Amino acid sequence: MLNPHLVGVTGSLEASRLVYEPLASYDKDGNLIPFLAQEIPSLENNSISKDGKSVTWKLKKDVLWSDGEPFTADDVLFTYKFIVNPDVGSTSANTYKTIEDVEIVDDYTVKVIFKDTNPAWMLPFVGSFGMILPEHIFADYNNSKAEKSHANNQPIGTGPYQVIDFRNEDMIIVGDDIVNTVKVIYEPNPKFREPDKPFFSKVELLGGGDANILSVFC
Repeated sequence: MLNPHLVGVTGSLEASRLVYEPLASYDKDGNLIPFLAQEIPSLENNSISKDGKSVTWKLKKDVLWSDGEPFTADDVLFTYKFIVNPDVGSTSANTYKTIEDVEIVDDYTVKVIFKDTNPAWMLPFVGSFGMILPEHIFADYNNSKAEKSHANNQPIGTGPYQVIDFRNEDMIIVGDDIVNTVKVIYEPNPKFREPDKPFFSKVELLGGGDANILSVFC
C-alpha cells in the first residue's frame, strides 16, 4: 500500500516517499530542510512561539498535485484530521498526539497548536510520518473506508514521481515462506515544480511480504 499513514513498515514508507512529500525532512547531516514548506520555523523568523506551544508553517505557493490541483493549507489540515481520526486507524497517529489543534491562517500558512510546551515541534508533518495527502482525493475516505481508496495504490502526490503501474507479480520462496510480490513502476511527475528533475526517467520497486519478510529492490 502506498498510503504512508496506513502502513507501518519502512519499505512501504519509502515507496510512498517517491510520490508524497512532508513539509520538511532531514538531510544527511540531520539538518531540517524544507520540502512543501517555504522555510524552517524558528524563533528568529517568529514561526515558533516563545512559550513553545505553537509552530507556524509557511507553505510554498508553486506546488501542484500530479493531477494539476493546487496544494494549499487545506491539504495539511485534512492530513491531520485523517491521521487522528480513530475510524481511519492511522499508523502515524502517535506522532500527532501532542497536538491540540491545527489552524489555517491563510491558503499558504498553517499553525500547529500543542497541548503543552513542546520541544519536539518538528515531529508532526516532518519526515516519513509527515507526508501530506490531497484532500480532494481522500475526502470521502476519512473514515472506516480509508483502506478501500483506489488512491492507496495509485497515489496523487506533489513529489518528483508518479505511479504509472501497481501490479501483482509472481510468488517467491523466502526460507520456509511463500511471499506474494508486487511491482510498482514510477515515472517523473510532469507537474513537479523543480525543473530538470527528477534524474531517473523510470523507477521500479519490487516488494512483498510483511513486517518480518520484506524485500524491496531498486
